[in-house]
Amino acid sequence: MPPNAGRYRLRGVALGYRARIVDVTVTVAATGAGDGTAAVDLTLEAVPQGLGTVVTAATRSGQQLGNVPAAISVVSMETIQGTGRRNTNLEEALRTVPGLVIRDQLGGASRVTIAIRGAGSSNAFGVRSIRLLIDGIPKNNAGGSGQDLANLDMASVQSIEVLRGPASTLYGNQAGGVVAVTTEAGGETPRRQLQVLGGSYGFARVHGKATGQAFGGAVSYLGSAWRTQQDGYRANSNFDQTGFSSKLVYRPNDRSTITGVMSYDNLGQDVSGALTLEEFQTRPRLADSTSFLTLNGRRLDNFGRLDEFRFGLNVQRTLTATEQVETQVFYVPRATRSPSLAQYIQQSFVNRGANVRLLTTRALGALGNRFTTGVDFQDTPIQTATTGRAGTTSAGRSFSVFDEGATTYGVYALDELSLHRDVTLTGGVRYDNIRFRQQNQLLASVTEPRTFKRVTPKVGLTYRATPSFSTFANFSESFEAPVIGQLRNSPAPTGEFVTNQVVRPLTVRTYEVGTRGAAGRASFEAVVFRQSLRDQPVNVSFARPAPATGQFAALVNAAEVRQWGVETGAQLALTSALTLAGTYTYSDFAYDRFVAGTNDFTGNELPGIPKHNAFAELRYRDARGLTGGIEVQSVGQFFLNDANTVTNPAYQVVNLRLGWERALGAAQVAPFVAVNNLFSEAYSSQPQINAALGRYYNPLPGVNYSAGLRVAW
Repeated sequence: MPPNAGRYRLRGVALGYRARIVDVTVTVAATGAGDGTAAVDLTLEAVPQGLGTVVTAATRSGQQLGNVPAAISVVSMETIQGTGRRNTNLEEALRTVPGLVIRDQLGGASRVTIAIRGAGSSNAFGVRSIRLLIDGIPKNNAGGSGQDLANLDMASVQSIEVLRGPASTLYGNQAGGVVAVTTEAGGETPRRQLQVLGGSYGFARVHGKATGQAFGGAVSYLGSAWRTQQDGYRANSNFDQTGFSSKLVYRPNDRSTITGVMSYDNLGQDVSGALTLEEFQTRPRLADSTSFLTLNGRRLDNFGRLDEFRFGLNVQRTLTATEQVETQVFYVPRATRSPSLAQYIQQSFVNRGANVRLLTTRALGALGNRFTTGVDFQDTPIQTATTGRAGTTSAGRSFSVFDEGATTYGVYALDELSLHRDVTLTGGVRYDNIRFRQQNQLLASVTEPRTFKRVTPKVGLTYRATPSFSTFANFSESFEAPVIGQLRNSPAPTGEFVTNQVVRPLTVRTYEVGTRGAAGRASFEAVVFRQSLRDQPVNVSFARPAPATGQFAALVNAAEVRQWGVETGAQLALTSALTLAGTYTYSDFAYDRFVAGTNDFTGNELPGIPKHNAFAELRYRDARGLTGGIEVQSVGQFFLNDANTVTNPAYQVVNLRLGWERALGAAQVAPFVAVNNLFSEAYSSQPQINAALGRYYNPLPGVNYSAGLRVAW
């Protein structure tokens, strides 16, 4: 019997492919003639997994993962935007990556930090020691550091590449690892999506986006806008964020691609401060009373606000069958205003720059070859003013007006030579020149600028035994210059605010071997590495010269660190609907030497990094549209200070997600619910390393909920 005439929706699901839904119209003649069938063209898109995945972060040239002699992870759009995700920061997506520790300070707000193999582990907020790129535009300023990880629309991210380990050969200063985020580009079929979420502690979020193509496919577009707010788990931890992002890709011909991005973010965040161990254990929702100002019997908040635009233009042009050139320019203005006890700190800067890259795949004799060379330029002028807070006795008074900045340029070359069909030799080198300038406009003295120059090499070998299995080894060097704020004080007895001319950059030397592959329904990776860090700078106290009294802190090179570790990950498709995935990281990081003043911490473990860090996830998605997942994060105990006298307790956190994707007329609807910290584990994820007054801990919520609805059409 033929079916009723009408519009039907079919869902195709296959192991190793992304599920797809298509609409089918069936017509049946009034006489009942005909068989009531309709032809359906249902093509499934392969999920980008395995060694054929093309990556850019490790080579800046678009090489296949199986040929790259480095530890690199690729996080897919399905993991990033999967049903039940809050998409408020990077933490949900990156906790699945071995060798990386991402920490959420306030539970879903913007204050997260990232550490890769220890790089960035002591940072209190934002990015330091690693490179974060969004569509190729650096979040780091020219000096290497980055602020809160705002202006990042996770619900529009297509993929994230994480290069684990030193990357100065390609990215220069402060590149102990790379996180490269790529946003969506519109597909052939126009798509609109609206998502509404709500949850515990006043969490509410609305997000909308549209993607598609125009002018016969010559233009692809993405546009999104969002609003997020929450009261927060702890006192004085409320948060709000409003923003938009857009991306246009224009292909005027088959040899050229022009990509433009523009985004804006307005973010407000109160900071509740860190707690003592006793407060963490007994009153975790408390705010740090020592970090707030009380005026006329009323405690003032620490609410700060940020505005940031991001503009970028990228032009790719194929010159010949073997040559391609790419040029990118970017301009990122940013302004912040935040209180600190009786003072306001106002800062504005512009992160601007350009880079040019040339790729040639011309063979070298009978050997296949890929050669990449390029030039990077970046400049960041920064103005920072500290003034008295309204209502205080110092209202309107200027305490400091810093006029600072950094300018950097780097030249690099990387060659990938196919010695054999299955063997690739990679070698690269880069030269960097970084110039810091700074002046306190309230002081008559002139501070001399500081320039750092470095050459960093890399060599690696990859053996691809089969199309689905490869092994690699590499040696590389990296460096990390001090950031602008660390250079303000010199240890010389001439006084404070004299640009530090003594401290040297941290140098990292890395040896690494690894393997990756796939067999049947399973994929895996395993890496072993050893690193040595020389000239690690630390803060040391110095006496102020007479007639002044007291002490001030300045940066000196006082430590050397040895590190070795193991990073593993695996994924197994148990059935067409059920997938098991997990990672495990072992980190043994210790000071080979650390003598500063009266302190001798030689032999102590590096604070902030757990020896054991594991993640496991069981995901479910069936042909009826039912989705779900349960994930477990297990983090071992780690030290919170260089003296190794205070520890952060080990913790295990279990999260649960459940959703249902179904057709409703011409739309696809997906209600979902998520339960985080299912067993209400008491834990602190992002501690304050070497904190004053014993205030190390930033407690996160016990069991908490979120629910929402996503509608796409």
